[in-house]
Amino acid sequence: GFCMYIRREVLDEVGLFDVEAFPQGYGEENDFCQRASARGYRHLIAGNVFVAHARSQSFGVERRERLGRAGMQVLRTRWPNYEADVGSMLFSFERRVLDWRVRRIHAMAPLLQPLPRVLHLHAGENPPAMSGYDNWMITMHNQEWVLRGAHAQLFESAAAGPLASRHVSEWLQRHGFEWVAFGDQVDPGAAKLLAVQARRLGIPVLDLSAHPQTEPGASADSTNALRSFNGERP
Repeated sequence: GFCMYIRREVLDEVGLFDVEAFPQGYGEENDFCQRASARGYRHLIAGNVFVAHARSQSFGVERRERLGRAGMQVLRTRWPNYEADVGSMLFSFERRVLDWRVRRIHAMAPLLQPLPRVLHLHAGENPPAMSGYDNWMITMHNQEWVLRGAHAQLFESAAAGPLASRHVSEWLQRHGFEWVAFGDQVDPGAAKLLAVQARRLGIPVLDLSAHPQTEPGASADSTNALRSFNGERP
């Protein structure tokens, strides 16, 4: 299904849906998004949200198709680059990452219980064992970034340097991290690079040295520290 969240600021700036051009729907939200883009706003996809949707309940299939064709004609007239913009998103690297994650979830569902995935930037050999999370570790040592998964066979590396930001950003997207956490005594430059890339992707960042855990694996403390740092209710 499809669901769209719109900030009040955008509605005040862009205006409401054009009900005259799209009297029965099918195209009005697309037109709204194009108007918002023209004013400099961004559109983001929440790949970790699922919306249950009963298809074609408002109109029959044939009527829905007619409305869709009529709405598309208005969009093509108003926004000549609309279909090219949509195509660039559908075939983008970010969209392929989302598709890959969905396929992986379906393939692994019978075997594993999904857990929120945390990436720890850590100076030691082992990251904090936060119970209730899928704990991964990233280190930067001897001019090399190393990513280690929760299982020993998951291992990737990349050289530090001009392309490091690109590699780190790709790892954050490809492996679907929901949190990034910093331990004690981490390299300041590595911490800054990782934090910048995480925040660019909207991934919450937690400084565990500022929110110490009482015991490794203390799930309630770990979870509450993560949530309180990012403004959530424990």
